[in-house]
Amino acid sequence: MPDLRTRLDEAGQRRDAAVADADRLRAEVEQLKAEAAKVAEAQQALAEAGQQRAQLADDKSRLQAEVERLKEEAAKAAEAHQAELLRLKEEHEKAVAAKDGELKAAVDGRAELEKALEARDHAANLERNGTLLEAQHLDEAFASKCFFADFAGL
Repeated sequence: MPDLRTRLDEAGQRRDAAVADADRLRAEVEQLKAEAAKVAEAQQALAEAGQQRAQLADDKSRLQAEVERLKEEAAKAAEAHQAELLRLKEEHEKAVAAKDGELKAAVDGRAELEKALEARDHAANLERNGTLLEAQHLDEAFASKCFFADFAGL
């Protein structure tokens, strides 16, 4: 029965090898399951990243459009500001010209008033001198009449 014993030993060895192989295969299956779970997680993360990328691309496009709109708005505001500055400058220049005209008219009016005052003072002086001369003549005439009246009464 050595043959049976050998066979039983061989069968035991094969069974032990099969058990060892089964344990090794179970460990490999568990490892493959863990790796499959990791792959599933990575696929999920990639899908989420793809969605985020699409959202970011949309956000980028929207923000670029907003930046362009703001640039246009800023350019329009700068243009309006320049136009307002130009308008204010023109108004200021007109106001300055009007004030210059008023001042020139006032200076000219003052010169005319000074001339009129000088003419009036001159006329008053002439009139005063004429009145003084007339008074002198009257005084002289009166004095002469009094002199002749006194002389005649003596």
